[in-house]
Amino acid sequence: MKIQFEGHKGIVDIHTNEVTFYGMVFSGILAAVKYLKSLPVGPEYQPWFYRGKKGFMDPADGSIFLEDHWLPDADFAENFIKTKGKW
Repeated sequence: MKIQFEGHKGIVDIHTNEVTFYGMVFSGILAAVKYLKSLPVGPEYQPWFYRGKKGFMDPADGSIFLEDHWLPDADFAENFIKTKGKW
């Protein structure tokens, strides 16, 4: 079934309550809200994962949205995670 959260379009599996936005599966809408509340509605973001962290990549410029922050690219984001960077 189609769902929407603040302009973000997704789907919900009515049997498991899992929701999918931009190709990323979440255990439920509350888990998805954590990631989507600060993500601008925009292009068809791609899911991005590294060392257990979840984020979204903007396919237009390769920037990564991670924990409410935009990082310039995947290499920067990976190094930030490896070094346990602080915001």
